[in-house]
Amino acid sequence: MVVLRGFSPQASRPTHPYPVAVACRVGPILVAWVTMNALRLRWAVALAMLAGLGAGCQTSSAPGSQDAGAPPAVAATAAGGATPAGAASVRVTLAPVAGGFTKPLAVTNAGDGTGDRYVVEQAGTVRVIRQGALDPRPFLTLTNLVRSTGNEQGLLGLTFHPDFKRNGLLFVNYTDARGNTVIARYTAPGDRRTADPGSAKTVLAFDQPFLNHNGGMLLFGPDSKLWIGTGDGGGGGDPQANSQNAGVLLGKLLRVDVDVPDGPYGIPPDNPFVRSGTARQEVWGTGLRNPWRYSFDRATGDLWVADVGQNSWEEVT
Repeated sequence: MVVLRGFSPQASRPTHPYPVAVACRVGPILVAWVTMNALRLRWAVALAMLAGLGAGCQTSSAPGSQDAGAPPAVAATAAGGATPAGAASVRVTLAPVAGGFTKPLAVTNAGDGTGDRYVVEQAGTVRVIRQGALDPRPFLTLTNLVRSTGNEQGLLGLTFHPDFKRNGLLFVNYTDARGNTVIARYTAPGDRRTADPGSAKTVLAFDQPFLNHNGGMLLFGPDSKLWIGTGDGGGGGDPQANSQNAGVLLGKLLRVDVDVPDGPYGIPPDNPFVRSGTARQEVWGTGLRNPWRYSFDRATGDLWVADVGQNSWEEVT
């Protein structure tokens, strides 16, 4: 888990894009201290509940690396040996909301004031919970396009345009019939109660060399840009060294502008590699393995990223 502190596109241009230190052992609760030169990080705490969240259904989150011999909680301390306050007081309780899903792996809302919650199913369907009940009619069905035979393949991400109530635009991230990544835009016409599967416009597509580490998260940030999490391509230990190679899209956080008149997207002028001759200009952050889920803190602008490591350690390298 990584925290990018106080995000501001202008203030956070990395002069060195790589995390300096992130490492901690895996247990039921994960507490990590993170520092990153380029982003002026001082310290950050990340709590990852790694057990008990999927009782009664098949696990659908991206597999991390769990060590059965790890202690119940491990904390790497900040400068001076202090553990950030409040970590031990966190409590999580679970309550049923709706049932009837098959391999659900994400839930989100459209920010349109309706209170509807959209649930992504791995095989390629988006379902809707309306007024506390599951709508029997799918919001969007892409099962004919999606390959989900691999544990980390399928329909992996969904996000709604910040102005969805007016324009009806939404974006999905999935692995196609060949196992490659496709990020596509769809439109929900009329009353917005269903999306039109025939409205697809490809935003970005790229090859995946292995079955795992496909990333999948999509999110509009407080800057109204689309943030895309890509895995390193998998294979165990990043054998192609994609994560640290700014010239490829794998193992990255990408940041693009989808509100452009021409083309599927534009490059924000404050992206860190805009003036690089070798790096992909879509890249905002490098050095990631599989940024499966991330979120912006509404109050502070901090970007929290859940990533994975290798075998018995969780890490960002």
